[in-house]
Formats: sequence, structure tokens, C-alpha cells
Amino acid sequence: MKSRKAASGSRSPSKTAASHSKASQLTSADYRMLIESFPQWVWITDAKGSTTFCNRHWYEFSGLTVEQTFNDEWHTLLHPDDKERARRIWQDALDTGKGYESEYRYKCAKDGKYRWHLSKGIPLKNANGKVEKWIGFGIDIHDSKTAETELADREARLSAIVNTGPECIKLLAADGVLLEMNPAGLAIMEADSPGQVIGKHLIEKVVNKPYYQAFRDLNQRVFRGEDGELTYEITGFKGTRRWLQTHATPLRDKKGKIWAALAITRDITQQKKAEDELRASEARFRALFEHSSDAVVLLDKNWKIIFCSASIERILGVRPEQMLGSSAMEWVHPDDRMQAQKNYQYVLDHPGGNMAGRVRLRAQNGSWRVVERNFTNLLDDPDIGVIVSNIRDITEKVRTDEALRGSEERFAKAFQSSPLPVIITTRHEGRVVDVNDSALELSSLHVAIWKNCGARIVKWYVHRRNLGCIQAHSRRKARTFQ
Repeated sequence: MKSRKAASGSRSPSKTAASHSKASQLTSADYRMLIESFPQWVWITDAKGSTTFCNRHWYEFSGLTVEQTFNDEWHTLLHPDDKERARRIWQDALDTGKGYESEYRYKCAKDGKYRWHLSKGIPLKNANGKVEKWIGFGIDIHDSKTAETELADREARLSAIVNTGPECIKLLAADGVLLEMNPAGLAIMEADSPGQVIGKHLIEKVVNKPYYQAFRDLNQRVFRGEDGELTYEITGFKGTRRWLQTHATPLRDKKGKIWAALAITRDITQQKKAEDELRASEARFRALFEHSSDAVVLLDKNWKIIFCSASIERILGVRPEQMLGSSAMEWVHPDDRMQAQKNYQYVLDHPGGNMAGRVRLRAQNGSWRVVERNFTNLLDDPDIGVIVSNIRDITEKVRTDEALRGSEERFAKAFQSSPLPVIITTRHEGRVVDVNDSALELSSLHVAIWKNCGARIVKWYVHRRNLGCIQAHSRRKARTFQ
């Protein structure tokens, strides 16, 4: 009984094209034309390996003649690095009767450049298994080989960058499971081996709890096709706390489907510490500016005010913003401007130097405040580039000093004009500090003698025989004064 397959007229798997009735119509000329038009090399040798045929493509590529080819000069076209390997493989094939497949570089006659070829040799054996001849092919694989080499080189360079770079590079699945991580990342996490983190939920392992949700949100955004950044804190497996900054982007397959989040993460612990210290320093500096009794004013090279601290309002009653953009000279008393201009020029002529001086500045209510100013020229400092002026209000001090000088002058006048002898001594030692004219007249002594041995003179006059003289002299001077 015939099978259904046979009944349907299907061919047996063992039947080949050569057994088809039409195949018998092909002539040897047809086969030769097919071989000659084949876009790769086709060659035939006898059982000992001597060339007996090569198609047209071989001669066009190699530039060899038939005689050169048949004299086995084909090996002269091999790249120097491939010659010994090619000879060994071909000899082994002849000795064992087994086919081979290998890749070699052959020189092209047209441009003298070597091109990669896949060389295949197939033994044709008789019924007894003895090799009668060899048939082979040379297939140009240079473009694909070059692409593979370039790809391998790029992958090697990328691998070197990933594995030796200082930044953590990792791949995360949509659920937050860590797929891959480079050595730098393992070091940041303080993991002893990839097995500690690969295949684990990174959030639960090292991310600090306050940043759980932000980390999840970033991963979800990436799987929606967005890029994202996050600064967060971790605690490593050995307890070290670190601040990290990560940039994440979608990683897609050939079909465009997102299969992982690629995250590049930097350890910014030291940067974060420096930023925190800078903020604290700026806060302290700002507090110093705002609460100091002295004002700080910054000026450009044309003496325009570009910054005022809040303390200027306590000194002049003017808000800082009211002074911005104005010339420093506008606030100086007219009688002080000439000297102020000289001081300004001196400061400009001495980069890095400073100068102090006293000047009167106009207050909001029209009065004049006496201030001490100190200028420091930092115009040449690339990080500052301004003139710094510190201003201290000394108006009340000046008034107090003037009042004290007036009081001292009045006292000195009363002291010297007194009809009574007046001697000023220290409290404990009794050392004479000063004597008035009445005392000098009474004693007939020079003031220097009083100051050098005045205590003994006073005791002698007061406690001994001259007490009455002093009293009488005093009464006469009082009458004269009256």
C-alpha cells in the first residue's frame, strides 16, 4: 500500500536535484559557465594538492597567470602572518583526507591591499573512500570581518571603560532588580562580590529609606522612555554613608523595546560635604554682614557702588538698594571730596594694597556722619575683582572726644588760674603729677623739683613750720583774685 506522501506525488527526502529528469539536460559547459560566473573563488586540485583548475574570479583577484597558479604560487599572496598557519592546515588536510575551513588574508592585485577570505576545502572520494581530488572555495568576508573586528574593538574599549572607570555603571530591571554593575559600582556599594547585589533589589540593599520613593520614581520614568537624574544617599554593606548622583536613561533592544535602565552614578560625598561647608560659611558670612555694626561696600574701578551690606542702613539710614549704582563720591561731604579723590587714586594705583581714612558721609536725614573707611584694592583678584570698603560709624566717638577735650581745657584753665595752691598727686604713692602757678610761687621751686621729690616737699610744708605760711599766702591770693 502506497503511503499518503507517495500518493500525493511528493518527492522523497533522499531525492536530489541531480536525479531530476531535467538535470540530465545540463552539459559540462553549463556547469563550467556556472562555476566561472560564481562571484567567489572556486578551485580544484588533484589528490596530492596540485592545482588543476581555478575559476575566472580567482585570476581577476590574484593577478596570477594560469602557469603561476598551477605552480602553486598562490601562497605568495597570503599575508605574512597567515602563511605558516595556512600551510599547516592544508598539509594536515592532505595527510588526513579531512575537509577544513579557515580564514586568511590574501593580497588583491588591483590595490595591493589584503582582504579576508573564508577558505573551505572539501575532499572528493571514490567508493573506497580514497581522496581523488579536492574542490574548494574562497569567499570574500573582508567587510563582515572588518565590521566584526571593529565591533570587537569597540566592545573591548567599552568594556575597559566600564570596568576601569571611576563611576558606577549599572543596569536595572523595571522592578528595580540589579542586572549588571561594574567594579567601581561594587566598590561604592562595598560589595565583596557581584553576587551580593546582582539579582537583588538595590533599594532594599543600600539606598537609605528617605530616598526609596524617589529612586523608584526615577526607575519608572526611565521605563516610560524618559531620562532622569537623582541625588540620594546610600549606606554601603560595610556601613559607609555616601552621597551619589545618578543619571539614568532607557536601554532599548533592536525592536525599540525598553529592557533596562542604564544608570551612571558618581560618588559626590566630598562634593556634597564641600557644598554644605560652603553654604554654612556663606550663612555665617551673611550673618556677619547683616548683624555687624560695620558696613561693607563693594565698588568697581569707577567707584560705583555694586554692593552694600544691611548695616549701611544703621549708619546712614539708607537702604542698601538705594545706594546701588551710585558713585561713592556722591555721599562724601563737599569739604572732604578733594582728599577723598586723592585717596581713591592712591588705592587704584596700588593693587592689593589698602588705605584707611576718615570722612563725612551724608545720611538720609541730611545730617553728616563721621566714618572711618578702609579700602582694599582687589580688582586684580580673578575671584573677587572689586574694591572692598569697610565703614565704621565714629560720629558719637568724635562728639565724645570733642566734649572731653573741652572739659579738659576748662579744667586746665581753672587749675592754673586758681588763687589757691593746687597740687595733684597719685592716690597711693603720693607722686606729684602737676602743680599750679600758685603752688610754684609759694614754694619758689621749679615744677621739675616738685615732680621728682614732690611728696617730701608736700609733707614738709603741710605738717611742719610752713603750714601757716601756706594759709597766709592762700588768703592773700584769694583777696587779690577777688
